[in-house]
Amino acid sequence: MICRGVLLNILYDYSGKFFRSVVIVALIFTMFHMQFYKSLPMIGLAILLGLIIHWTNGLWASILYHFLNNALLITGSFLEQQGITNLLDEETFQIPIAITISSFIITIAIIVIMNRISSQKLKTHL
Repeated sequence: MICRGVLLNILYDYSGKFFRSVVIVALIFTMFHMQFYKSLPMIGLAILLGLIIHWTNGLWASILYHFLNNALLITGSFLEQQGITNLLDEETFQIPIAITISSFIITIAIIVIMNRISSQKLKTHL
């Protein structure tokens, strides 16, 4: 809430450039976590969370996405500690190409839909 709820608004009000503000806040967000070996994925996630705020015109979708991401990581860690193997770690495991392509298409579709909804909301407010 501090990074995207407060700091993002301050930087955006100061600079007037939303994407630049999102990237700066993403870098700060990543530094707060102090997990430098995970910095690139975290920067990507932080930028996505900032864009979700822009697309939805609110903070709650970003909070929900962040919560789900953390919940999946914690659940995976718990299951690994319980001895349940992760199929993705096995050398012989391969994700079927159809699932990979479907996941990519669904992700792009969600981003496009969120962007269109955001654009329509912006037009109705002008």
